[in-house]
Amino acid sequence: MRAFRIPCFVLLLLLALSLANSSAMARHCVRWNHALDAAQQAVSEERWSDAGRSLDELQESWTACEVWLRIVLSHNTVDEAQQLMERSRLMVGLEEATHARDAMTELDNLLERIGGGEQLSLSNIL
Repeated sequence: MRAFRIPCFVLLLLLALSLANSSAMARHCVRWNHALDAAQQAVSEERWSDAGRSLDELQESWTACEVWLRIVLSHNTVDEAQQLMERSRLMVGLEEATHARDAMTELDNLLERIGGGEQLSLSNIL
């Protein structure tokens, strides 16, 4: 009976850590999506400095979580998101509305995939 307790404890611990990771990822993705939405709104209204500040906020938040993100996500996904953030910031800096919107739309789609991919669900487990 004692040998059965240790594997059960390990499985419960892994489940708890998975739930904590899923919750943290959801919170961060919501925050990143809000910053990105604010930047997209500012670009559509041609408020370039506001768009730049929103993207800087997004970049700071992303950078603060980068070590954790590299552990729980594919390195390619993290690199792709960083490239899209840089492209978005560059296009906002150049005041290129069309290209900025395109880059931010791609980034928005990637953030949605990240958030959905880390949710605890049967399809993600299997």
